[in-house]
Amino acid sequence: MQKYLSTVEKAKSFINENIEVATPDNVAAYCGYSSRHLSRIIEMVTGATLGELLRWTRLSNALYDLKYTDMSILDIALKYKYESQEAFTRGFKDTFGFAPGDYRKSDANVDIKGNFHLQGIVEGVSHEASYKGQYKKHDVSVLHVVKPARTWISFETNKENRPPHDFWNHCDMVLKSVFDRIIPSEFIIGYGAAYLTMIETDEVMRRMSWGLEIDGCYDIASLDASSCGAFRIVDGGCDIESLGSKGYDIFEIPESKYVVFNIGNHAVENHSSAIKSAWDAAYGYKYTDYGLEWNTHFAPIYEDSSDELGYSVWFPVRDSLTIKAKKKWRFG
Repeated sequence: MQKYLSTVEKAKSFINENIEVATPDNVAAYCGYSSRHLSRIIEMVTGATLGELLRWTRLSNALYDLKYTDMSILDIALKYKYESQEAFTRGFKDTFGFAPGDYRKSDANVDIKGNFHLQGIVEGVSHEASYKGQYKKHDVSVLHVVKPARTWISFETNKENRPPHDFWNHCDMVLKSVFDRIIPSEFIIGYGAAYLTMIETDEVMRRMSWGLEIDGCYDIASLDASSCGAFRIVDGGCDIESLGSKGYDIFEIPESKYVVFNIGNHAVENHSSAIKSAWDAAYGYKYTDYGLEWNTHFAPIYEDSSDELGYSVWFPVRDSLTIKAKKKWRFG
């Protein structure tokens, strides 16, 4: 199964990087299969065929050309291998619910929540679009909070220095089902990403960890903040097999102050815009106005995303030793 997962990742990467020339045959040749065999593999792993993957990726790219360029609809249709504007219009409307012209003129957002795979493709393309300046600015809510002591279980770190979205998708596809077999859901606060800035000093993307937070009482007194070892939840008498012996890192994160930058629920095609807006706000925030400074050597940066709360990035902070006057904290 691992081989098939890697093949699907390889196919998606080729399609994303060569969308204007990608065909079933050259994608399959790149992956070392016939197009028919590759389509079977992709469908087995994702539920979508190779043809659907190509079509959805082309149409997802077209979303951003419609919104952020002055290309004609016919030119966009031809760019993404449609024989006519009419054929492109039919495909676009069948997929996103709008005719291309109506989508370009309106502020409406596509509604594809029922299609998990298409949603993931649009989110991925949104990142590529933002690199080209095709994004919108969002209003950012800022909260000052105290995060209670938690335990972070890192199932994988970004050793290959992948872009964050690629790393997230890789882990979501390969690892998420593992969690449900190891840890009872009642102890899981949530899945997400943590930048392990308190232990890693190299490239920022390599610090990215995919894992989950655990709440409750823990019997991990024998572990230091960056070691592996046995993990046992005492509260409720729930014992869990050793995670450290499986190669998972366990981090005991102390209580810490955080400034949280949140973008509420947003349209799927604005996913990268929301992330960029939140991180821009985090880097531009006037922490010193509140007598604060970053505390990333003490606790990790977190980010999480959900349908209920939208996207958030959490920056650890501490009271500045050099500034005494500060504004009143706001607690979320």
